[in-house]
Amino acid sequence: MESPTPELHSRPSMAACIIGDEILNGKIEDTNTRYLARTCFSYGMELKRVEVVGDEFADIADAVQRLSARYDFVVTTGGIGPTHDDITYEAIARAFGRELKYHDETLERMDRLATNKTQLATLDKEALSARRRMALLPTPCRVTYLRDDFWVPLAIIDNVHIFPGVPKIFRAMLDSWFANHLFKHAPTSPKLIPQPFVRLTIATRWPESKIAKYLTQLQEKVTTQRVKIGSYPLWQNPRAAVVITFVGTDPVLLQECADQIKQAVEGFDWVDNE
Repeated sequence: MESPTPELHSRPSMAACIIGDEILNGKIEDTNTRYLARTCFSYGMELKRVEVVGDEFADIADAVQRLSARYDFVVTTGGIGPTHDDITYEAIARAFGRELKYHDETLERMDRLATNKTQLATLDKEALSARRRMALLPTPCRVTYLRDDFWVPLAIIDNVHIFPGVPKIFRAMLDSWFANHLFKHAPTSPKLIPQPFVRLTIATRWPESKIAKYLTQLQEKVTTQRVKIGSYPLWQNPRAAVVITFVGTDPVLLQECADQIKQAVEGFDWVDNE
């Protein structure tokens, strides 16, 4: 029986556990985190924490348990392939006291939607067994298929959602999850109606030390209105010394904040990547 989803915070919060030795040793660049962050931002979901762990049972289990207890939704990526170091399903099963069992529908989809059927016909018993490992899921869990053309399942234990690490597949599944599943199947709550974040950006030629007091004073005034102000120095840019961002959900309030700071620090509008 599934445990109830934890009580949601004032705005849905997200955490991610990125799994894989290849991330920690620098062999592979983690592009999934940035894609997740951008997607959360566009839907008004707060991505509060990201942890990267290696292919170790204890590390994965510890991270997932902590994140699950603290945040509304947890996404894991990586470690669900057919090789010996793909241990995510087993580690999460251990973390939640579940068994590992073959999932029949996933096995059926794996065969039916395979794109390399000719090659599959040549696999020996050992290779087929390795392939079937990808359908060995924590049980019980909820399983959904986010794309009709993908056999890869989204396995869900409580509020933990287990995604693949391959960027192309991760992005396609994440897009479908946000657009078609997340807000429809989560517990009924008005705050789960997507309310995208908005970001306004200005710049100034003044140094950070000179603008700090103005930003601090305004941030103290608007914190309760859920506006976050950030400053980011530029290196050897002929046009500006600092970029200032205003993030929130009320465009009118954000514009008022931006106008106030522009006036105080001789600021001007700025386009990202300018």
